[in-house]
Amino acid sequence: MFNESILSIGVVIFGGLYLILALIWGRKNVDSGRIVIQSRHWTAYIHKIIIPGFAVSLIVGFLGLGSFTIPFGIKAIGLVLQMTGLAFVVKGRMALGKWGGFAPLVREEQQLIISGVYGIVRHPIYLGIVLMWFGIGVAFSNLYILLFSTLIVVALERKLLLEEKMLTQYFKEEYRTV
Repeated sequence: MFNESILSIGVVIFGGLYLILALIWGRKNVDSGRIVIQSRHWTAYIHKIIIPGFAVSLIVGFLGLGSFTIPFGIKAIGLVLQMTGLAFVVKGRMALGKWGGFAPLVREEQQLIISGVYGIVRHPIYLGIVLMWFGIGVAFSNLYILLFSTLIVVALERKLLLEEKMLTQYFKEEYRTV
């Protein structure tokens, strides 16, 4: 029988998997190719808030701090959102290959990725992160996580606009028409 304990364990397992992958991928930035465009804007470093914040949210949610009551079925939808978000993050990062990383930058000879998940969603990693945050907030029915999720959306939106500007500058019309 699927109950709240199993749901909580699932949320923590999938959240832990994201944290491990984020830490691994963060270390595998592209070492080759001269940087053509790079931003020092504060949103370029939002991952330094997202990753530890994600870990804290898993702990806060698991301990039930700030929780409210919602039906179990809605909590289960939160786990589905989290798993869907993780799938978007993994597929997006894999599609980027050697061009992926935390900091928004463009390297010489960089290719514009428009196939796979990028053929469906322009920013699948950001969509995945948002789905995971809200999924955890719903699964744990936790007000603190849901409020922090809203802040994450605002910060990622700022970073997304910064990346859009950089990619448009580098790829010009090719990026605008995608």
